[in-house]
Amino acid sequence: MFLTCADIDRRHPSARQALGDCCDMHRNVMRLFAPEDNMRAGACVLFRVLEEGRVARLYLTSATPPDLSRAAWLFCGRDARQRDLSPLLERFRTGLAFGFDLLAYPCKKVDVGRTNSVRAFLTTAEERRAWLVRQGEKNGFALRALREDEPADMRGKRKTGLVQIRAVRFSGVLEITDAERFRDGYLRGVGPEKAYGLGMLMLRKV
Repeated sequence: MFLTCADIDRRHPSARQALGDCCDMHRNVMRLFAPEDNMRAGACVLFRVLEEGRVARLYLTSATPPDLSRAAWLFCGRDARQRDLSPLLERFRTGLAFGFDLLAYPCKKVDVGRTNSVRAFLTTAEERRAWLVRQGEKNGFALRALREDEPADMRGKRKTGLVQIRAVRFSGVLEITDAERFRDGYLRGVGPEKAYGLGMLMLRKV
């Protein structure tokens, strides 16, 4: 597995469009990979766009390194970084703590008919915290500290219609409770809508 980080060139038309359309960002990210690797889940692709002031940065994890030369909308010079994640994955142990940052879609399934259901955003902070606790149990970690930013809407357009997702940025401290499940959760992502830049656990030392 590899981690890639590159700044986005806001002046490029493709970048401006993708930053305002989560579906278009997904398409642009997947074009960084060879045609045989263009299925997101199969290639273990997760990504996150962080916008801080005038800087927009793409973080991406994948089974194979993306080809940054395919993206004129990324700055691919010396500031672009790629590294093998194997040393980090091998460090995961039960009891180890990390600071984390996660953009996610906390939701529940609501029946709208006998065979169909839709995802509904969880409207209270208490529900969203409980959702993240459950995700932690599923993915081998427990929360030790948690902060939640104000929810924000993500929008996009695909062939079947418009997409609107209410995303929440969580941050805090987690502790690994099951190293194998945590490793899988880190690589596969947390929660739904990973194709749109959600679910990537960003870790830091504490």
